[in-house]
Amino acid sequence: MLILGLSSASNILGVCLLDDGRVLSEHSSMDDLRAEELAGHIDLILRFSGKDIKDVGAIAVTIGPGSYGGLRGGLATAKALSQSRNIPLIGVSTLEAIAKNFEGGDGLLLVALHACKEEYNAALFASAKGVVKRLTDDVVVTREDIAKKLSRVKGGMILACPRPDIFSRIRELDPGSEILQAAEGMSVPRASKVASIGARKLLSGETADPLASVPHYSHDPNIREFK
Repeated sequence: MLILGLSSASNILGVCLLDDGRVLSEHSSMDDLRAEELAGHIDLILRFSGKDIKDVGAIAVTIGPGSYGGLRGGLATAKALSQSRNIPLIGVSTLEAIAKNFEGGDGLLLVALHACKEEYNAALFASAKGVVKRLTDDVVVTREDIAKKLSRVKGGMILACPRPDIFSRIRELDPGSEILQAAEGMSVPRASKVASIGARKLLSGETADPLASVPHYSHDPNIREFK
């Protein structure tokens, strides 16, 4: 089955076509959270792959955590395609999509994304024998709490976070820490990973209702009504 993967939770928009586990085409672009441009990216990879939107059998999309505009635009695009084509919609955690970048290694992995002020969205995963397993739900914690807990960890662990401040604080608390900071390119969600997770969830029947699907924000949007 041809699965369309959409990643719009960060400032890197990603689109991927996955055909029975094989990546046909993947395109990423720094679009400053302009998720409305996803339609153009989708058309681009369809034409590059010699496919038509009618060939797509399911859509997987990041539903959070992430930026307000990015999540809203990405999910709106996915919902519109799902409803118009009458195909399954699968929501994917942004943190799980990042964790899947490390499925070839072994060990513990903490994925963290900046949420608001000194807070981060975070989740713990374990990678072994080419499989990444979730150990905790996505939670919101402060930078200091993460740093203090990780500074007490004995042994190795990978921290996947695009911002360096958590890792810097760990080094301040424990200069001898064996925790490693992942490369920045490994700490962002990729559309191919979103599509791959979507394929697995589709097989287990974990699809979403397009009408009821909403972004999973870590905080309520900061919107004021002017009268």
